[in-house]
Amino acid sequence: PTEIIDLLHVPVRDSSPPEAVVVPIASLPDDPTEIIDLLHAELPPLSTWLEFAKAYLAQGKDDAFLALITDGQSPEVEQFYKDGTYERIGIFCAGAAYYTRKGKDAERREREQLFNLATACISFASRLDQNEQRPWVAKAVLAAARGNLEDAGKSFDQAAEHRDCGRESVAPLLGKAAVCYARRQYTDALRLYERALRTHPGAPAALRLGLGHCHFMLGSRGKAAMAYRRVLQLDPRSADALLGLATLAMTEGEAGSAERRDGTREGLSLLERAFDADPAHPGVLNKLAEHYLVAGAHDKVDPLVGAAFAGSAVPAVRAEACFHAARAAHARGQLEQAKHWYGAAVRVHPDYVPPHLGLGQIALEAGDRRAAAMHFEKVRQEYPGSAVAARALGHLYGLEGRGEEKAAPLLREAAERDGADAGAQVELGELLARTRPAEALEAYERAVKLMGRKGGEVPYA
Repeated sequence: PTEIIDLLHVPVRDSSPPEAVVVPIASLPDDPTEIIDLLHAELPPLSTWLEFAKAYLAQGKDDAFLALITDGQSPEVEQFYKDGTYERIGIFCAGAAYYTRKGKDAERREREQLFNLATACISFASRLDQNEQRPWVAKAVLAAARGNLEDAGKSFDQAAEHRDCGRESVAPLLGKAAVCYARRQYTDALRLYERALRTHPGAPAALRLGLGHCHFMLGSRGKAAMAYRRVLQLDPRSADALLGLATLAMTEGEAGSAERRDGTREGLSLLERAFDADPAHPGVLNKLAEHYLVAGAHDKVDPLVGAAFAGSAVPAVRAEACFHAARAAHARGQLEQAKHWYGAAVRVHPDYVPPHLGLGQIALEAGDRRAAAMHFEKVRQEYPGSAVAARALGHLYGLEGRGEEKAAPLLREAAERDGADAGAQVELGELLARTRPAEALEAYERAVKLMGRKGGEVPYA
């Protein structure tokens, strides 16, 4: 866990014996002028400027943070710190990190202005020492924020060739691993995280969190759980690790099984802890919304996804929030609203495929077979094992008279993948009744058995 610092010390210049002005962080003045005057008077190590700036930022006082950063970057301060190159680089990179983070959350025009300010800070830092690692890391982070993952990866590679004030740093490896993960190169990301852990065993909890995410995406559920638990040992209130464990628990076993029900209860308990640790965490809010969708509590979804969307600048997170909003509207029969939110999800994150399932269903209900087929084909491309997409396409091709050629294989596949779908068996039977009556009869018999177990007909959806 990070050490909590509640006092900042400013050494008194030329004092004997050595003395210091002690400033409680909780009592920092809203106007930083008094602090800036103190720093100019005593000329403490330049890193002190950054310590005060970070303290203000942690309190949400952005203007005071910027005032201290700007002052620390000024030529007036530089003349007193001719040997403080590394510290000045740190101040410029802190400014770059601030503008990059703000730019990610801003609207398009303001975003470009903020990114340009970040670029200027990085340029100043690079000119101070081209062999220092920090500006390369800042450049990579900015490229990633702009959505240029290829350039981000290259800059992290360049950063790895340099040192952080003569020391090895784990930052370039973690950054490159995050880029690989974002590009769905999970094996490469895992290899980089493991390399980082070998070379820097004392690295922050974020490293093990990355390990957990990679193992999860690669299907190694046990290893993912171990990594998340290790994160919680290092940071008991890590909402990300709690969310990871909750997701694992809530996807344990087959749908409807006792194992799944037990996992859901455990997952909800973990989600409650995650929400308590960070009530604004977009991933936690989205996961809670997903749970309420499954539970049929659709009215609880909208506030959660609204907060998730507003609290994140990550396209994938925002798209998921839109998708859940669409599903809730769809379940309530509000098709126009559902169509709007499904479309919004695709616009926010064009590579996010699940909304096409909903758009295909709405197009099918509207009788637009061509649009429906396009959406379901897109789902099938990304998720070849989707029983819903296979059944929907089988249904559409059957309507077009392409039964033997395309519809029957898809309906068979849907029935095999979802053994509880009586509707797929009925459609298959209807399709084969004239050409293959024996096979049709078998399909009907399977449907009757399934409907008998469930106590009624399973409607197509």
